[in-house]
Amino acid sequence: MRKLLFLLLSFFFAQIIVAQNQPSSTIQWLSFEEALEKQKTNPKKIIVDVYTDWCGWCKHMDKTTFSDPSIAQYINAYYYAVKFNAEGNDTINYKGKVYTNSMLGKLDRNGNPIKKSSHDLAVSLLQQRMSYPSIVYLDDSSNVIAPISGYRSAKDIQPFLVFFAENLYKYINLQK
Repeated sequence: MRKLLFLLLSFFFAQIIVAQNQPSSTIQWLSFEEALEKQKTNPKKIIVDVYTDWCGWCKHMDKTTFSDPSIAQYINAYYYAVKFNAEGNDTINYKGKVYTNSMLGKLDRNGNPIKKSSHDLAVSLLQQRMSYPSIVYLDDSSNVIAPISGYRSAKDIQPFLVFFAENLYKYINLQK
């Protein structure tokens, strides 16, 4: 009986250890600065989901693409995942520069305070092509590899995830 109990407990703890070593089936979202900090000690690429609160396709991508367990596991294994509100007002330090939402609160041409504007980091990451949702891929030194705009299903985003994670972008130019 003791041997059976020992075997059952051993099996139970082995399952826990295996489960802990597998990436979670939900994406482990970080702030931009948390991802940069983690990258210092354990270099990995960063994937940035640039969204806005009013973007319907952004919400749909959260419910479908980013909720897909296989996509979540792949992202957790090969990337630090960042959700970045393109109209947020956080102050972010990136590449020796401080980024803010510099237009927020300033006056428009009618003298009214601007309530929504693009964060300067979003403008930089998206290379001034403001489109939501957009996914920005950063290399393991936090340099922008490419911004990819538009909704992507789990099936559609998977080739991009592999393309950047496996460094294929260094050898294959998708724009040709």
